[in-house]
Amino acid sequence: MKYAPELIQHSQALLEKRLASYPDVTEIGWVFIDANDVYPGPGQWRRFRIASMTKSFTAATALTVLQDHHNMSIETPLHEVLPELSPVLRDATIEHALTMTTGLPTDDAWADRLEAMSREAFIDLISQPLIVNQAPGVNYEYSNLGYAILGAVIEQVAGKPFEELLHDAVLDPLALDGSTLNASSASVQGMHQNVDGTLRPVEPTGPGAFSPIGGIWSTTTDIGCWMMHLRGARYRCLRGDVLASHDAILQAIQNPRVFYEASADAESVSYEGYGYGLHYRWNTELGEFLYHSGGYPGFGSHMRWHTQTGLGIAIMGNRTYFPGEMIAQPVLEELVRAVSYQPMQHREKAAPVATLPGLDASAETTLRSFFQLMESWEYNTAQQLFSSNVFQDYTRDEIRQKVEDLYHQQVSVDRWLSRTEVILQSRNSNRRIQILFNPLGEIQKLTWLAS
Repeated sequence: MKYAPELIQHSQALLEKRLASYPDVTEIGWVFIDANDVYPGPGQWRRFRIASMTKSFTAATALTVLQDHHNMSIETPLHEVLPELSPVLRDATIEHALTMTTGLPTDDAWADRLEAMSREAFIDLISQPLIVNQAPGVNYEYSNLGYAILGAVIEQVAGKPFEELLHDAVLDPLALDGSTLNASSASVQGMHQNVDGTLRPVEPTGPGAFSPIGGIWSTTTDIGCWMMHLRGARYRCLRGDVLASHDAILQAIQNPRVFYEASADAESVSYEGYGYGLHYRWNTELGEFLYHSGGYPGFGSHMRWHTQTGLGIAIMGNRTYFPGEMIAQPVLEELVRAVSYQPMQHREKAAPVATLPGLDASAETTLRSFFQLMESWEYNTAQQLFSSNVFQDYTRDEIRQKVEDLYHQQVSVDRWLSRTEVILQSRNSNRRIQILFNPLGEIQKLTWLAS
């Protein structure tokens, strides 16, 4: 359905009102879609790093590769293709990687800094003892490393680099000519906010082993076209049409495979799931949405569309973890209400939650060493305990200040939330801090929590 121009004008006004809260983000791109067209904002040919929005492209590429190689399927164990893979992932399959159910922990702060890693270094990385929070297939936990492993798997299966596979499977067939893994003169300069509030430019990283998690540079026009192709494939499937091969793949990545959250307010009930590289949301008031955010050093982004009406929005900003979802979601929901959409009854059930028992020895060892570091600062020790991204985001003095602040707060372990997440509680106040470990047991992020 093509809506009146007034609706698109209304949507732009809604968006611009919200963007007024971010005057210090130097470059923002956006695009709206309906079922028939793409409506980009200014600078539509500028290329932003779309970060984890890349994962839907990776998923479609993976399914295309598997379709072309009949000796492989989504049920193929990862270790059959990558025998070097850590034994803790021996039971994990290609589908587990696609659905974020390998058991690997959340690793954004660490993995977002590893894009340019060589294949040799990557094989060395995944052969090390890795921490898992649960057995494969048990429950959803967002893992970038899982998608990097997926990228290595399809490279090995096809005997081609990921960049070539991406172009062959997705970018070239859909004529997404503004999308690439390489920075160019059309690329937006990413910016990172320092602790003191000042901004510094982020050096673009080149293609590497972690490109499948978030490496694509793209334009608002291309992302609008990508959303329109995805929405069209799913809508035709739900209508009962027979899909062509490529559309069948675009539809398949949108099917929810694992559900991880349910919530309710006064007006409606919602639940969230994950397909292959895309999040799924069903809301009893508004119906079905597909979406994904992207966050990378220097950039933040979000794309989101409504299956039944064909309305969608994507937004990108050149600031580390620019909150695109917080801006885009309410705008799209208001547009869906504006066209008076009424959903049909939908029935799905959420998946159970289960984790592996006990703590991981490497994370426990790191935490004990971290407490010793609080008592006696030593930079070489800090380098062993923190993952590399910490030293890219903070100076030596800033890291030391954070550690010494914790010492003065007299923090102690409150509780472990998983094998890679622990909460520390201050004895001097009600302040708490969250520590996240990467799959190697290194500290990738420290966050003070709201009281």
